[in-house]
Amino acid sequence: MTFTLGTTYLGILLSFLLFFSYYISIGILKNIQEDNLFGFIETLDVANDNDSIIHLKLAKLYIYKKIIDAGIYELQFLILNKNYPPQEISNLYSLIGKGYEEINQEINAAKEYTNALKILKTNKFAKQRLDEIIKNSQK
Repeated sequence: MTFTLGTTYLGILLSFLLFFSYYISIGILKNIQEDNLFGFIETLDVANDNDSIIHLKLAKLYIYKKIIDAGIYELQFLILNKNYPPQEISNLYSLIGKGYEEINQEINAAKEYTNALKILKTNKFAKQRLDEIIKNSQK
């Protein structure tokens, strides 16, 4: 009887320690990945400042890290300094609008969605988000 109770206790303790170590290792892995993301910025070749891929990667990184205003800046830089087809420019304006929504600046978001629709009237995402902002502002 004592043997069974001791074995059961050790089994429960082992299970607890396994789960605990699993969650600790996930936390450590997440911290390592975050350090690698910020190390990624240092590895970029920023000597060629006109490289649109760099600015797009930086925008994605900033938005992923919830540094929305820096992501918006990078997207604005892409719009101002590159010649893209109208659909891509409209999508960039839509991304900027979504960024403004994330930081609760609905007026700026509406302006960006309007810019997106001026360039490409068939941008469904921009139209849907603009309608949603207008509907929420009327409440």
